Amino acid sequence: SFTAQAVAAIGDIDPDDAIEQLDHLTALSMLKFAGEERYVQHRLLADFAAEKLAELPDRALLHQRFVAYYRRLVQAAAGHFDRLHHEWHHLLNAIETAQQLQEWNELLALVDAAAAPWFARGRFHDARKGFMAGLEAARALDDAQHSTRFAFFLGRVALRQDDYPAACALLQSAIAGYEESGNTLRMADALIDLADVEIELGDHAAAQEHLRRAEA
Repeated sequence: SFTAQAVAAIGDIDPDDAIEQLDHLTALSMLKFAGEERYVQHRLLADFAAEKLAELPDRALLHQRFVAYYRRLVQAAAGHFDRLHHEWHHLLNAIETAQQLQEWNELLALVDAAAAPWFARGRFHDARKGFMAGLEAARALDDAQHSTRFAFFLGRVALRQDDYPAACALLQSAIAGYEESGNTLRMADALIDLADVEIELGDHAAAQEHLRRAEA
């Protein structure tokens, strides 16, 4: 589902005009009003619209507006994550679109803003996809800080998904990055998570060593 505000922002049209046009399509049974000021496209219409969008000469601009709209939306939802209840799918699409466009700075901003709500709402599948895309953007920009940050978050997600080999590799990468930058607090957090991984893998001696380093 989607809102008139999203249509107005992405289409660069007046919000009142967007509502009028959407209500007209609803009256023609081409859309369905879903409540909470949201609309749903019928599948056939959605497929047709996607085909027409692909033919537009300014489709790249529309995609950029799509990414920018959802970046602003998730940033505005800081501390109010319930606002994203209907937007998770669109947010992931915006991240994938930014990745395809190689809009690396927009992608970093999107993933930065989405990190807290992903963890707070347990959206680990989305988070893993998003942080992987963010890691690609950080590497493309040679951004060591974000590379370390997203490796740490990916390690935490992998730990929660019981993917211990991936968690181990990612957390070790994050620890090295935090050590190099002198971020001892985050390094300690990553070491504690890595200790949890080693416990799950049955290596209690390694876990104790990581905890010792975290407390140093």
